Amino acid sequence: MNLIPPEGATPTILMVDDVPENLKLLARILSREGYKVRPVSSGAHALRAIEIAPPDLILLDITMPDMDGYAVCARLKSDAKLATVPVIFLSALSDPEAKVRAFQSGGVDYITKPFQAEEVLARVECQLKLRGLQLSLEKRNRELADVNRQLNEASLMRDNLVQMIVHDMRSPLTVQMGFLDVLMETVSASLDDTGRSCLAAARQSSVRLVNMVNSMLDVNRLESGNLPVCLTPNPLKAILAEAMALYRPILEQRQLVLELPETLEPVHCDAYLIRRVMENLIGNALRFTNPDGVIRVAVSVGEANEFLIKVIDDGVGIAPAHHGIIFEKFGQVGPHTKNSSGMGLTFCRLAIEAHGGRIGVDSELGKGSTFWFTLPRDPVTQ
Repeated sequence: MNLIPPEGATPTILMVDDVPENLKLLARILSREGYKVRPVSSGAHALRAIEIAPPDLILLDITMPDMDGYAVCARLKSDAKLATVPVIFLSALSDPEAKVRAFQSGGVDYITKPFQAEEVLARVECQLKLRGLQLSLEKRNRELADVNRQLNEASLMRDNLVQMIVHDMRSPLTVQMGFLDVLMETVSASLDDTGRSCLAAARQSSVRLVNMVNSMLDVNRLESGNLPVCLTPNPLKAILAEAMALYRPILEQRQLVLELPETLEPVHCDAYLIRRVMENLIGNALRFTNPDGVIRVAVSVGEANEFLIKVIDDGVGIAPAHHGIIFEKFGQVGPHTKNSSGMGLTFCRLAIEAHGGRIGVDSELGKGSTFWFTLPRDPVTQ
């Protein structure tokens, strides 16, 4: 059932009154103003007429035999397809109780008989304008919903294509990094400083590309719930050492230091995800730390019964206004945009939140950055 009249169509008004003289008078008043009028003499006839062809507005008497105006309005409002049709009560009942009951049954206005033609026309015009605005808004909302659906479909198609391409990139990149490792082990000593620097830069770029590819794939899997988090007791020192080992061949003059408490109990976590988080955070620090700077990986036990892991660099820093943005999908600001997909920190946030932990950054421009995250000491119930 279409409740939206064609553009420029004459508004249709259904008049319901058991007194023929009232119907004739109303019809004459409204017809002179160019409205299309449909008079009916009972509530039952009104409901049938509305079901066949919904009007733009209803003028409804209250006191009628068999079915009064309250019952007609209540029946109309109980039908989701017809509930938006406005109803103006037009009745000889002038007591407040009758008016309150009229509005409670779903009426939008109330005119007391005997009425003035100017008053009826003014209130009819007002309600028809509101009705037109409402229908225009509903139409616009449907159009926007359709556009949004199309955009979502296009976005899904794009994401699927990107995922397919990125997935296919991972294998050759991994092979490339493996060959570069072999070259660094076998021929690096025979190269001059320029050759060794080029080889180290090539491997560093390969590590970044592999991390970017893995982050994009894992973000998609975490968001869609297709990357399960397997919580088991793991030695945190071993996870951190493995992540740090990935970057030791390309440190050059920089230092990468691990600071641990004297005793460190196993942490219930997904070792793969936490290692990947550390690889991303250390990789970020390495890109922005001074050529002879120090990157510290520090672990402590916080007051909230949780492990606190920090990656501290002495690089260019990040303005406080940008601290939240960098953890959003494709969120990149300032110097941290260099050679970044904007997905690594998003992956870190999703992975840590999946563990029931928190992640953040403390930083100022020119004063380095401290990226930190927490892991609960007690296992998180999945």
